[in-house]
Amino acid sequence: MPVPPQCQLLVDEIDQLEAQIVEVGELVGEARWQAVAKNLNIQQQIANKQQKLKACLIAFGGFSTQVVVNNLTAGGGGAVTQPLSGTLWRLSAVASPVENQTVQSSQGGQLSFVNGPCDPLGALLAISVDEAPNATFTGPLFRSGAMETLYDGAPGNPTGAITIVIPGPIVVTAAQVAAAFAAAKIPAVANLTITSITPTVGTPAGSLTLTIAGVALGVLPLTYNYVCTVVPSRSMTAVETKICTVVAAPGTIASASLAGAVTGSLVGTALFEGGKAAIEPLLRAAVTVAVEDAVNTAIATAAANALGRPLTTFETISMRRVVITASGITLFPTIGIFGP
Repeated sequence: MPVPPQCQLLVDEIDQLEAQIVEVGELVGEARWQAVAKNLNIQQQIANKQQKLKACLIAFGGFSTQVVVNNLTAGGGGAVTQPLSGTLWRLSAVASPVENQTVQSSQGGQLSFVNGPCDPLGALLAISVDEAPNATFTGPLFRSGAMETLYDGAPGNPTGAITIVIPGPIVVTAAQVAAAFAAAKIPAVANLTITSITPTVGTPAGSLTLTIAGVALGVLPLTYNYVCTVVPSRSMTAVETKICTVVAAPGTIASASLAGAVTGSLVGTALFEGGKAAIEPLLRAAVTVAVEDAVNTAIATAAANALGRPLTTFETISMRRVVITASGITLFPTIGIFGP
């Protein structure tokens, strides 16, 4: 990345200081200690100039924009815990943070990175914004989509501000959950036919339970008890589709009847017990995909309905909090707007 002209002198001074560091490997006695002392002094000067260079790059290079938080519910969506912080991400096969900076002001303000607006190695970049760590709202306030070059920031470009809108909580009732999963499409699992799905919300506390009935091997009726929690997603590589993440523990499989299903009760029992260990991870993975897809689709649909239109390519949804009780699932989303 080119160095802004205003910062070039500092770069040159750092280079000159680094050239003055001497090799002490073969020195002995007083000469060695004098060289070590000199190097320490030079390294301290370099550290001081690097801090000045960082400030210069923020002022004259890198990326900077305004962050604006609009709580539309007078606190109903949950007050934001200050200070906010922003993270610049480099996206490849996985997302890796490049740097983290505090947003300078109490109600949003200016977010500045030394890096950006593009990656010198050509990787895609993205930005996330978080409120100060707290036990209530553990999810992100904002996650951008992937970009080759970050949009020109505000105030120079007013549409380049990061605007975070906090609507009121969205409540999905237990009846709505039941209706959603009645038509849920679980990916195929070999040698298993699913016949029904019965959700129970809030049992165990904070969890969603699915009781899934099916037939294995075409003859063996079974019931699968699947328990999961739904948490805010922090994915930076699938922002548009992964608003929440489903976390499931190993479930339990029971047979309604072994008698007559397989010739000989001992053989049937052995086959069933051995098959459970093989089929449970496959079934859990398939159900998790279906649950996550149903939850995230419902969230995106609710956001579009609230806006009265589909989201644009410059708008993303993030989730601050998910609460599951016996009456339903309460979601605390945000809508982020960034660019062009």
